[in-house]
Amino acid sequence: MSDSTVIVEFNATDIQNLDDFHNESIMAFGFPSFYGRNLDAWIDCMNYRDEDDGMAEVNVPPGGKIIIRVTGYARMKKRAPHVAEELNELVARVNQDHLDAGNEPLLLLAYDR
Repeated sequence: MSDSTVIVEFNATDIQNLDDFHNESIMAFGFPSFYGRNLDAWIDCMNYRDEDDGMAEVNVPPGGKIIIRVTGYARMKKRAPHVAEELNELVARVNQDHLDAGNEPLLLLAYDR
C-alpha cells in the first residue's frame, strides 16, 4: 500500500438505521460539527477528500485512495439492508463524480465476512 492510501475503519456492527450510519460516519471520517446528516451531505463531505477542503479529517493527496474497511457488514446487511445498500450507492456516486471529472475513483470498500 502506498503512502497515498488511507485505511478508515468503519464499524457497522451496531448500525440499525441511517441515523446510526451518520453517527459512525462522523466518527470514522471526522466530519465537521455542521454535517447535515443526510445522504447528500455525506457525498459532499466525501467528494473532496483528495483536496483537503476541511469537510473531514480524513484526506489523501490527489490521486490517493481511501479504503473503507467495514467491520460488521454482514450484520448490518441483515439488520438494515437499506443502509448497506446506501453505503454501496454513496461510494459509487462519489467514485462516479471523480470519473466524470477525469480522475480515478477515490473510495474502495473492503468488507469483513
